[in-house]
Order: sequence, then structure tokens, then C-alpha cells
Amino acid sequence: MKDIGRIRESIITAAAALFERYGYEKSSMDEIARGAYRAKTSIYYHFKSKQEILGEILSREFSGISEKLGEIKNRESDNRGIQLRTYLSARMKLLRDTRIYRHYIAVPAANIPSEVSEVIGPLRSRFDEEELDYFRLACREGIAEHVIAPRVDPDAFSRMLQVTLRGLEIQMFSSEKYETIKETYEAMLEFIIRKK
Repeated sequence: MKDIGRIRESIITAAAALFERYGYEKSSMDEIARGAYRAKTSIYYHFKSKQEILGEILSREFSGISEKLGEIKNRESDNRGIQLRTYLSARMKLLRDTRIYRHYIAVPAANIPSEVSEVIGPLRSRFDEEELDYFRLACREGIAEHVIAPRVDPDAFSRMLQVTLRGLEIQMFSSEKYETIKETYEAMLEFIIRKK
């Protein structure tokens, strides 16, 4: 059993390196096999397709992001606004730090029907739903703590925040001015979510 796990990991590691360097579309199963020091047929013993390998890699990336953001969400905080700001700041950094997903944030292939979009779509939808739930809760609690204006509707807040974040992802990760956009984003968070 240990060998099977080790072999799967070597395949995933080799594929991730190729996908990061050349992209999913330009990486072949032959190259993955060479990178993993395996015969191509042995790759198919562990994974049905290159798309399944991509799914495993991206699933791990999204799980890592969700886990780290979950730690922020579950932390006890006297101020929900500060917690939300911490979450939003960490969120962008974590997405930017992904090895594979960040290459597809601003790429049309992730949004039009393709092997890549078939993998990214469900993972991103799950991430978005978890995030909407958190934003609603954070908004309600922020209103109760007087750190978010009482006139803010939690459902509208969460949807607008998510749409804004998706647009910012594209700008932040496809722009050569990441640091400038990041600083503006941080200032925007301070403006939207006031301190007690």
C-alpha cells in the first residue's frame, strides 16, 4: 500500500511541475510518466486521465485554501470586522500562492467548456458557496457588533463582495502591478469594514 501511495504522489508531483511550467494543455501523459520515472501505462493504473490528475492537484489546492481560511473563520474574535478583514486579506494571498489554479484565474479556458473548466467549475462552486455562507454570517455578526453599517443587507453584501473579489482576482493576478493593487485592496477593506 505504501508503494501505491508513493507512486501516486510521484505522478502528482511530476504533473504539478509540468502544469505549472507549461500549462495543462501543453503537458502530455508521456511527459508526466517521464517526470515520475514511470511507464506511461502505469500512470493509467493510478489515474484514468490527465484530467483526473489535474482534478487531484486542484482539489488539494482548494482544500489547503479552505483549511487555512477555516482556521481564520473559527478563531475566536472580539471583533468580527477585523476577522473578516483578516480573512479577505489571507484569501487573496492564498489564491495567489496556488501553484496551478492561479494560472487559470484570468484565463478564458477556465470559463469555457473544456477539460480544465470541468475540473475547476465544481471546485470553485463549492469554495464560493462556503464563502457566501461565511460572508452572510460575518455580516450579521458585524452588524450586531456595530463594525458593519446596520443598513447593509447580509445577502446582498455577501453576493456583492464575492463578485467584487472575483473581479479583483483577475486584476490582481493578471496585472504586473500586484503590489499596488494589493495595497489598494487592503485600503478598501479598511474603508468598508470600520473598526469599533
